[in-house]
Amino acid sequence: MRKHNFSEYFDYYISKVKDEVVWDALQNSGQEVLELVSNLDDDQWKYAYDDGKWSMGQLFYHLLDTERIMCYRALCFARGQQFELPGYDHTIFAGNVDENLATKALFTKEYNYLRQGTILMFNGFNSEQLKRQAHFNGLHLEVGQMARLITGHEQHHLEIIRSRYL
Repeated sequence: MRKHNFSEYFDYYISKVKDEVVWDALQNSGQEVLELVSNLDDDQWKYAYDDGKWSMGQLFYHLLDTERIMCYRALCFARGQQFELPGYDHTIFAGNVDENLATKALFTKEYNYLRQGTILMFNGFNSEQLKRQAHFNGLHLEVGQMARLITGHEQHHLEIIRSRYL
């Protein structure tokens, strides 16, 4: 695999993606998430392993929020945007998940649609667009690597779920 141009910050997440073909990684990781969620009961969905930590539901909605934001960033730079985008505060986002509305059933539906849209969007970028640099929150990354970042970020949180929640 060729060396990509990205800020060191992303190395941790991107290194978690073992599949050479990023579309396969997105698909496989998506199936892993959906299988895990389908095996959770309502108590597990609402469970947080410590005071001040996110519930599993909040954590899964964090994955949705992050994927949406990364897709927006990828779209902006693939289409030629030239200015840097701001970061976002994931703690504020997760803290504002309404757990009465954020059910497992809704998550599953949203996640399915979002992941398919993510794969289709990245497949719709040509090779030049995939190599463009995205600049956000003081960091930079190739547009094509953002798909790996989505998957690696997801794998990071799946590891946390397995080690601290289950």
